[in-house]
Amino acid sequence: LAQLHASPIPGTEGGGGPFFSPDGQFIAFQHGPSRSLRVVSTAGTSPRTLVEVAGSAAGDWGTDGMVYFCSVGGGISRIPDSGVGEVQVVTTPDTSQGERHVTVDVLPNRKGALFTIWRGEPSDAEIAVVDFEAGAVWVLDRGMDPHYLPSGHLLSVREDGVLLAAPFDQDRMEVTGAAIPL
Repeated sequence: LAQLHASPIPGTEGGGGPFFSPDGQFIAFQHGPSRSLRVVSTAGTSPRTLVEVAGSAAGDWGTDGMVYFCSVGGGISRIPDSGVGEVQVVTTPDTSQGERHVTVDVLPNRKGALFTIWRGEPSDAEIAVVDFEAGAVWVLDRGMDPHYLPSGHLLSVREDGVLLAAPFDQDRMEVTGAAIPL
């Protein structure tokens, strides 16, 4: 970030959907040609594969040592950031309703994650949260691409492209006030 120009990271050709590790030392990305989820050091070491077939490019690196990603089956899965261990299913979409879970944003308190339930159209998209301990999922509002801010707000995008902010209690995992357009 101290440089004024961008530099490609070797080994990331064909990559997309990058996201940083909590310490900023690594970048996870979807390798398009192989559809694998890979990790590379920002120092430029060779990428290593975390998951052979990951699904979509959306993901987030939790402070719990897990990398969360949208899986081929349409739900959210996670794997230890070391790459050692089994893939664990976090959410299972209702495929009979055409659902897929297409984004993921892990809450800083490690209790859960925000995500988008997608049914094919922006007007049908919903913002949901999953409680990691209970495995429970509930819908918070209509919209997509939710992100938690350290200020205690939930950012999301409405179907017409308007960016919204709403107060959000991450411990109770609920919206605590009205969303305002930004």
